[in-house]
Amino acid sequence: MPMQTKSGEPLFLEFSQTTELVDDTRFPGEKRLSTRAYYYGVRRDPDDLDSIISWHWGPLSDAAHPYHHIHTGVTDPLGKGKKLHIPGGGRVTLEEVIYFLIDEWDVIPAREDWQEVLKETLARFRQFQTQDRQ
Repeated sequence: MPMQTKSGEPLFLEFSQTTELVDDTRFPGEKRLSTRAYYYGVRRDPDDLDSIISWHWGPLSDAAHPYHHIHTGVTDPLGKGKKLHIPGGGRVTLEEVIYFLIDEWDVIPAREDWQEVLKETLARFRQFQTQDRQ
C-alpha cells in the first residue's frame, strides 16, 4: 500500500495475516477468525526486499522465534549481519501500525477521521480477542 509523508517521502506498507475459522466457544454455534500469524512491514521502495521496520508473529511458521517480535534496519551488535528478533511484547494490530505511521512518521492519513476510525476498530478487536488479553 503506497503512503506519503508530509515531507513528501514515499513509504510502502506491506501486510499479511494468516487466519483460521474456528468455533467460538463463547457463543455456541458461532465461528470466529483466529489469527495464526501476521506480518506488517514498512519499506522505502516496494521492490526493496528489506523493510525499514517490520512486526512479525507466527509460532507455527517460525519455531525459533514464536513470540511477537520486531525487525529494524539495525544489524546485530556482533556484526554477523543477521536480523535481530526484538521482542515486541504482545500482539500488534494493523490499526496500531497505521496509527504509529501517521502519528510518528507523519504519513498523510487517507481520511480526516482516522483517529476515530482506528480507535473504534481497535476497541472492537480488543473486545472480542481471545489471546494476549491485557
